[in-house]
Amino acid sequence: MSPDKPGRPLTGRKVLMIALAFFGVVFAVNIYMMTQAIGGFPGLVEKHPYRASQRFDRERNAQIAQGWRVGLEWRDARLEAALTDRGGAPLRGLIVTADVGRPTTRQGERLVTLIPIPDRPGVYTADLALAPGRWRAEMVAVDGTGATHRAGAEIWVKE
Repeated sequence: MSPDKPGRPLTGRKVLMIALAFFGVVFAVNIYMMTQAIGGFPGLVEKHPYRASQRFDRERNAQIAQGWRVGLEWRDARLEAALTDRGGAPLRGLIVTADVGRPTTRQGERLVTLIPIPDRPGVYTADLALAPGRWRAEMVAVDGTGATHRAGAEIWVKE
């Protein structure tokens, strides 16, 4: 190998162009990733977060005092909620609804009403076909006195 290879010498101008090109690519990729991240989040979740947190604490404490237990799951294109009281007795006569949608967008969101299964006391169900991917279900159960119980579940649907 000979140290005197023919070619263009590495000058300060060439190093500057290489550095600018490198940082230009890094900057462009960062801008692209930032716009994708911002576009994937719908934005403001709650207009008055402090008031919402106070309301949440009151509702959570009321739920804990109720002692209801909820099992919420999705399988075989059906959403199923099993509700029992503190002693394990099934809860009957409830109005049960669920808001089902994607975790980060309102696309595909729907409200379903779960109906009681006659031969399984305390179990409420609704037909619910979901596309593959990640879903969330937020259930609300209300009894005749107006007592409300909320529960949520994360659903993964395989392809």
